[in-house]
Amino acid sequence: FSTEHVNFFSTASLNQLLATADLAPVATWRWLVEWREGVTDSVVSGVFARSAQGESGRLEVSAASAGLRDTVSRGALLDYVAQSAAGEAATRHLIEELVRTQEPLLVWGAGTLTRHLLATTPLGRANVVAFVDNSPHLHGTELAGRRILAATELGGRPERILICSVVFAREIGRMIRSELRLPNDVITLTEVKNVGAGE
Repeated sequence: FSTEHVNFFSTASLNQLLATADLAPVATWRWLVEWREGVTDSVVSGVFARSAQGESGRLEVSAASAGLRDTVSRGALLDYVAQSAAGEAATRHLIEELVRTQEPLLVWGAGTLTRHLLATTPLGRANVVAFVDNSPHLHGTELAGRRILAATELGGRPERILICSVVFAREIGRMIRSELRLPNDVITLTEVKNVGAGE
């Protein structure tokens, strides 16, 4: 996992947690949110209110929450871990191939995911010429012994660009083509293909 929540909640586990603070659900709901293009997450939320006053109210809420069992989270989390492991295996395979070919690369992204891949895959043994990032505070610094460049420094560079982001991959791909108008071949972690000019 790159960046993750510490806790994952089902409706039952959220109700149990808030019951410990004497809060009972007024309404709860689940929905899917596409918070970035192509990146969808499941969300559980609710409105809670104090159920009663004083010690007797606390006992009522505790008794009510004691009867709740979270029968959803374990299976859902195991599925999520399995899906994430499959995705990570595909990413590792891609990185191993880049290490094998030793083609010169610019790695776009110097944040958490790239640092995770440097620590858990052979990315550091690939022929990474430099890193690229949109965060100005990183420009001119180094990661794994290579400079971190601004996107505006890429003009005229011939290296293939590896986008080390899943959440922002499409936006970065469009930036490379539409804003920067770079002709470089682009590869993403989620699909081994060039990002075409029309994407």
